[in-house]
Amino acid sequence: MESHDITIGQVIRIPSDQGCYRILWSEPAPGRSYWIRLDNKENIPRAFDFENLKASLSDGSAEYAADIWSPSPSYGAPSAKAAQTRDRLWEAIREAAQREPDIYDPSHRAELLRKAEQDSGIKMQNLYRVLGRYWKRGKIPDALIPDFRNRGRCWDPYSDSSKRNGRPKKEGAPGKKLTRDDHQCFFAAIQKYYLDKKKNTLSDTYGFMLKDSYSVQRDGQEPELLPPDEIPSFPQFRYWFYKNHDILEETRKREGERSYQLNNRAVTGRTEDNLKGPGSAAQIDATIADIYLVRQNDRSAIVGRPTLYFVKDSATRMIMGMHVTLDPPSWRCAAMSIMNAAEDKVKYCQSFGIAIGPEDWPCQHLPGTLLADRGEMEGSIADCLVQELGVTIENAPPYRGDLKGIIEKNFHLIDLAMTDLLPGKVKKDFGQRCSEDYRLDARLDIRQFTAIIIRCVLFYNNYHYMEYFKRTSRMKQMGILPVPRDLWNFGIRYQVGIPRWVAPEKVRFSLLPKDDARITEHGIRLHGMYYTCDMAVSEQWYEQARTVGVRMVTAAYDPRNAAFIYIIASPDKAPVECHLLSHNEAYSGIQYAEIASEQGTDQAERAAYEYHELEAEVKLKDFIAKTIEAAKKMSPDVLNQSKAQRIASIRKNREAEMEELSSTAAARVLEESPAGTPAPSSEGGKEVSFMTRMLRDVLNEARGRKGGADDADSNKS
Repeated sequence: MESHDITIGQVIRIPSDQGCYRILWSEPAPGRSYWIRLDNKENIPRAFDFENLKASLSDGSAEYAADIWSPSPSYGAPSAKAAQTRDRLWEAIREAAQREPDIYDPSHRAELLRKAEQDSGIKMQNLYRVLGRYWKRGKIPDALIPDFRNRGRCWDPYSDSSKRNGRPKKEGAPGKKLTRDDHQCFFAAIQKYYLDKKKNTLSDTYGFMLKDSYSVQRDGQEPELLPPDEIPSFPQFRYWFYKNHDILEETRKREGERSYQLNNRAVTGRTEDNLKGPGSAAQIDATIADIYLVRQNDRSAIVGRPTLYFVKDSATRMIMGMHVTLDPPSWRCAAMSIMNAAEDKVKYCQSFGIAIGPEDWPCQHLPGTLLADRGEMEGSIADCLVQELGVTIENAPPYRGDLKGIIEKNFHLIDLAMTDLLPGKVKKDFGQRCSEDYRLDARLDIRQFTAIIIRCVLFYNNYHYMEYFKRTSRMKQMGILPVPRDLWNFGIRYQVGIPRWVAPEKVRFSLLPKDDARITEHGIRLHGMYYTCDMAVSEQWYEQARTVGVRMVTAAYDPRNAAFIYIIASPDKAPVECHLLSHNEAYSGIQYAEIASEQGTDQAERAAYEYHELEAEVKLKDFIAKTIEAAKKMSPDVLNQSKAQRIASIRKNREAEMEELSSTAAARVLEESPAGTPAPSSEGGKEVSFMTRMLRDVLNEARGRKGGADDADSNKS
């Protein structure tokens, strides 16, 4: 309201005298403006200077005030008796009250009220009181409704003459006539024991109060409760509490400010109210899916529950990016979902065997602002987004998931799409006694589950009708349905805040996690796998590693797919894409988390088998030692021969040993011959000798090829 506006019915406050006045009549002419003071019992209007009040409103010596004296509509319609009283009083003063401004002039007012007294039979002094009530309460007939709620004698429950209220108490039961001191004890007990995070019950609080305020404790003895007639009963305490407690303050103190802000605060705004259009802001969050998965290479191995990440546009509710991983929530996983928001969705879906068109998921953009949790968007990932990609990061306070209501709602919708038909899906009775263990039903691997989530996202973006979304009048005129894709396309064409397109390579290099890789003679080693590239082959990196030694390089890798890494060989060169070597191609298309799980399983298997290997090795060494010891005992005459004699007889000793081995082998053949073989005759002996010679020749020929070194040593001697 402008400073020069002075209207009838307006309330003006004069700070100098702390008084509030209602304007009854205003005219620029001197002496023709009247008001009445509201904060006293006076019922006579006074004249004021119109121009002086205008000046006072301009310089601040007078100010407008709220009208708290008019009848409140919250009381509802008046009763029949109150309406009858109102009509009777209004008829008594109506003719006089409508004679403005004469009714405000003392010289005319007495004459008008004298006539009203004659017509209504109400005395003039009472008419002054009715007229003053009419003026102070806004100059409306309802101002004359009687305040029946204020009538009657005020009862003081603490007076000596008043009796104990409530039902009669039984003999010997607690109960007394309450005093102000009792209520002080009630209040102190509630503040100390009830309104805190320990969440004591009201009954426990009552017991603590009796110990503190209604018991006597002597030195070294237990507290003794006062007689029953001197302590309040629990019903008295409970009645006082429910009559005087503040439910909101109670919730704040018992549940904590965080819980109050999350579950009990007023929700009057909407996220999209201050957004310009699609891409101007997005929200990111993660959740653990209620399903158990298996390994891709071992379908019997359960790998646990995956983590789902989503990036959702705040203005249109479009899911811009997603990521499914076996890793727990982290900034690296968040980076993958942001990178997916800027990727070509046709290629992304194709990698999971899903064919879509560009119009089915038209998001290859980065948001201007990203609202996330503090833990995941603090540190290097935030620096990359802000400094290299120009994305503003806003972190929600701890335990305030309600501030990301859009993305939180998305998890509920995705969970509904994951029906109980999915094997391994966790149901509500999971963990209860005698309930089914759904982990044993797991059948899907992470790629199959990701494909299902992609289809859920496509369904949500293209077909989910959002009844809760408030469309603008222009959207309704153009027939835009509250479906995320339709809202996105509308915003891209007609609204401000178009999302920014950034080259996917730049986004990838900025957001991919980096680690040290080793260039070895076998290839570029990273996380237990080997990669190669044309540059490494042409520049002979592996030959240099075998000659000079292993060297370190910086590698950027995609946790979603182990098929490729990017080598940053030197700061002045662009990253080089490297692919898996042929003997590691089985890991292509598999997430690093699953590979790490598989490697961990192999390591655990190796560790478990190590004991058996050591046990066998100990037995082997014991056998060798005993054999050597026995051999030493069987050669006592070695010390009696010279070195030359022993070396000179190597060939002769070799032939003799071979002859003996041949004879032994022939004898073993005869022993192992089948039963019923004819006994050797005189001519059979010749056959045996022939066989012996034949076996000896074969053995000599075989050993002759291996005995070259010994012959050479013998000849040399």
